[in-house]
Amino acid sequence: MRISISVPIKVALTAILAVTLLFGAGSFAPAKAATFLVNTSADDNSVNGNCSLREAIRAAVTHTAVDACPSGTGNDMIVFNVSSVTVNAALPTITAGNTVTIYGGSGKITLNVNIPTGTLFVSKAGSTLTVQNVNIAGSGSVCFQSAGNLNIINDSIACSQSIVATAGQVNVQLSTSHMIDTHSGNAVLNVSNSSLVGGVPYTLNIGAGGGTVTHTSFGAGQVHISTTGPLTVSYVMMNNVGTAGGIVAAGATVTVKNTIIAGTTQTAIDPEVGGQFIIINSTIVNNTYGLNGTSGTISLKNTILANTTNCYPGAGFTLIDNGGNLESTPGCGTIPVGNPQLGRGFIPQAGSPVIDGGLNAGCLSDDFYGTIRPIDGDANGTVICDIGAVEKA
Repeated sequence: MRISISVPIKVALTAILAVTLLFGAGSFAPAKAATFLVNTSADDNSVNGNCSLREAIRAAVTHTAVDACPSGTGNDMIVFNVSSVTVNAALPTITAGNTVTIYGGSGKITLNVNIPTGTLFVSKAGSTLTVQNVNIAGSGSVCFQSAGNLNIINDSIACSQSIVATAGQVNVQLSTSHMIDTHSGNAVLNVSNSSLVGGVPYTLNIGAGGGTVTHTSFGAGQVHISTTGPLTVSYVMMNNVGTAGGIVAAGATVTVKNTIIAGTTQTAIDPEVGGQFIIINSTIVNNTYGLNGTSGTISLKNTILANTTNCYPGAGFTLIDNGGNLESTPGCGTIPVGNPQLGRGFIPQAGSPVIDGGLNAGCLSDDFYGTIRPIDGDANGTVICDIGAVEKA
């Protein structure tokens, strides 16, 4: 017997398989979860035999059939057989007890947003919203406002404020985004493998929940990161001439590893209100001020400070030199002085004092580019960690 599968069903099955492979079968929605197939580009809310994005979200969160969209179950997925969708008003709120996944397919769906003010997606405490493979284009002041769990995966977000979160956990992966703000609450923010641009006054404004930022680059904006919660920054590139500032820790502990901060017009590392920085194997160069702050501490190990006012004269912070550091001009206490001789990509050039100039104790296991540490960079038979974010291969 031959069985034919219609195109819409094929689209839904393909989407289910793709999301299952990405998240793992064990973490995916149960078999009884509804799958909504959006089959119109219109922002439609009338009974006319189709299933729009707005209607699909309504059906998912109310557990009631809406137009041609089936009844939701509380753990549902929305897929598309159109390439774009127009959105002219805020979408239905994701309420407590609901898990909704919006999957744009391998080619990505584009949401053309026409909302001059207000918020596109709102998710309440006790909910989970996952948006994957979606391009959000057009106007809108806030794309996501969340008090629950929010997962942003392989998305491009063009709102002036991409995410505002007050609670829960926000995970941003493989995405391009503008300002993310979690400072009004205790939301935990985890950003990985992403590109962040254009935040004013901050690109990441992180609250008491803190979080992690890893394998991420920052583009033009003002201060890249401000946090009042514990934060780990690793494998991060901040290399933007004209950017106002790097990282501000306001009463928080920030660990910085394998990170490059360059081109800020103010301060790269700034502890305030007793904030603490622990900086290991990082490169801080070509900034107006390398280290500054009214209070708190900055501890350095295997780190480069160069081509800047490395330590602002008269600043109120306490500097802790844990060894293996280098600065280009005097100003940071006991740190040795020398020209790091960095080339393109902040790679140490032959003869640079940073090659095999660090400490093996506490040396990170790899560098910014993933090169294994330590190696014998000067070929003298002794394996020693390099200073800075990049190990000389």
